[in-house]
Amino acid sequence: MSTVRPFIVAACLLLPVISHAQEATIWTVACVNCGQFHYGDKKTAPEDYRRRWQKLFADVDADIFFMEDNSSDFPFNGIRFPKFDIRATTSRTPISASIVKLTREIDGHKSPRYRAFRLVYDINGKSVAFYGMHLVAEGHIKIKKADGEQWSLSQKLRQIQFKELIQDAKQFDGAVFTGDFNAQIPAEYDVFKQNGYTLSNCSETYGTTATLRDIPADNIIVSPWIKVLEFKVLKDYGLDTDHFPLTAKLQF
Repeated sequence: MSTVRPFIVAACLLLPVISHAQEATIWTVACVNCGQFHYGDKKTAPEDYRRRWQKLFADVDADIFFMEDNSSDFPFNGIRFPKFDIRATTSRTPISASIVKLTREIDGHKSPRYRAFRLVYDINGKSVAFYGMHLVAEGHIKIKKADGEQWSLSQKLRQIQFKELIQDAKQFDGAVFTGDFNAQIPAEYDVFKQNGYTLSNCSETYGTTATLRDIPADNIIVSPWIKVLEFKVLKDYGLDTDHFPLTAKLQF
């Protein structure tokens, strides 16, 4: 069973003052996870690094943008938690912001990635939870797949984490899952399809796009009544990350 940390209203929680009418039914969500978020080989000057982030924010113009919280060197005005690796920019004030704790251990092996960042909004009278995540990767559990096994230990743990996210979302009218799922193959997302969710990446509509090397690690997944009007993998931003940013236009 997942647990949550309480909504923190403190210096670490700085909400933008921009407001939008609640009756709006089309939102843009975006995410970019993993990567070191530094200057790489030092060839990128700090001011150029910030400029690149500003361009990404301006070009996407997302209502909610989840990203890895590994740097203080880019423009940011939004929500963050101390000692947590995901932050969010948002132009809409949420009902609540919290961290959802997921299973982190399997067969005695622990992963450092076992939590999701959850924002809850009221959209047209419905409670909708938006999740930003960075879940267990293959490199976190360095155990080879046993002969005859369908999944590695990391894949098995991800399946547990996926199911816990789906269970957590049942308390709301709808959910949007974004970020670095670290899936190695499209079949890992089947658990979402089996529970009625709509995939953006690894879907019949938008196909399968590798967002990290040759794997579909990242995705935007929505409840069946939420319509994905547009989905893009952004490959033109040099942000010193090893994942491509994603963006989706959603209709509620």
